[in-house]
Amino acid sequence: MSTPFTKISGSARQRLGGRIVLAVCMDTLMLLGLAYWWLENLAQELFGTALFLLLARHIYRNRSWFRNIVKRHYGLRRTVVVTFHAALALNMAALLATSLAISQSLFAALPRPDSAVLTEIHWFSWAVIAIGCHVGPHWSRIGAITSAALDLPPATPAQTRS
Repeated sequence: MSTPFTKISGSARQRLGGRIVLAVCMDTLMLLGLAYWWLENLAQELFGTALFLLLARHIYRNRSWFRNIVKRHYGLRRTVVVTFHAALALNMAALLATSLAISQSLFAALPRPDSAVLTEIHWFSWAVIAIGCHVGPHWSRIGAITSAALDLPPATPAQTRS
């Protein structure tokens, strides 16, 4: 059984590898951003800023998905995936807005509203759960891209069963 990624050139393999590295870096920055109580405020803000820069790159690289969002048939799976993506987009927008509003280091020059509500919204963001819901439906594709980028043989059906 072959996947669409089994016969690819070296430059395409590098691009696929770049997509995986981007995702791993975003995941790492997200986890480091959650370590606020163990890090200085500046470090946490730097990790968050880097995360949003990489998120912008991720959205740019996947811009064709957004262009095709209304062009295809909507079954149950696609409806669920688009709903998860919309929830993640709203969550990340709220996280970005509250980040700018409560910044104490990088964006301290911006006017800061005196609102504990913004801090609470930022702290209790559902971003990690939303990211998991984003990655889950794409997991088999992520595995295929990773296998192709690392030049591994495609998984057999027996290897993919849990």
